[in-house]
Amino acid sequence: MGLVQAISKQNAEQLKQKAQQLAQQMLTPDDKPLNVMLEGSPGTGKTSLAIAMIDYIRHQGYRWGYIKHPDGAEKYKRYVDVFFLATDEMLELVYHSMDGDTQARNQLQRVVKFAKAADVLVLDDFGTEGGMKGTIRPVHKTMQELMYDINNARFGKKYTIITTNNTVEELRAMYNVKLISRLIPTNAEHTLNFNGLTDVRSKML
Repeated sequence: MGLVQAISKQNAEQLKQKAQQLAQQMLTPDDKPLNVMLEGSPGTGKTSLAIAMIDYIRHQGYRWGYIKHPDGAEKYKRYVDVFFLATDEMLELVYHSMDGDTQARNQLQRVVKFAKAADVLVLDDFGTEGGMKGTIRPVHKTMQELMYDINNARFGKKYTIITTNNTVEELRAMYNVKLISRLIPTNAEHTLNFNGLTDVRSKML
C-alpha cells in the first residue's frame, strides 16, 4: 500500500468514527437537534456514509409516540422516521409541476410533507441543482421557497444530514443566505470533509 492510499484509508476510518459519534447523538428523542454536513469531491462515499448513518439511527434509536385517550395521552416508543431526498430529483418535480404535470405536483407535495416531518432527513447532493464548479447559478425561486419551507419547519426541532459536492460559498451563491446560514452547521465538529479521499463506499457503520 502506497503512502497516499494509507493516508486515505486512515482519513476514511476517522470519518467513519466521527459519523458514528454523530449518529449516536441522534438516537434518542431527548438529544438537542443538530445538522451534519458531509462535503467534498464526488465519488468519495458521502452518500454511502449518510445512508449508513440513517440505517444505524433507524435500527438503534427511537422516538416517542402518543395515543390519545379520553383520560389523557399514552406514551410509547416508536421507530425513528427517516427520509432520503435527492435535491436534484426534487428540482425535476418542481419543473414538471410548473409544466402542469398533476402527478408530479402531487408527488412534490408528498415529498415536502415527508421532508418536514421526518425525524432525520438526508438532503443528498445538495447544491447540484445550482450547478457544478464553473457553472454556479441561483436555484429556481420555487425550489428555494420549498427548501426554506422545509428547513423552517425542521429548524431547532429535527435532525438533517446534508451531502454536497459544493463549498459553503458556492451554496450561498445558489440559495438565500438566510437558508444556508440556518442549514449549514456552525459547529466544525458537525462537518465531515471528504476532500482528498479516493474511495470510502464500503459499509461504514
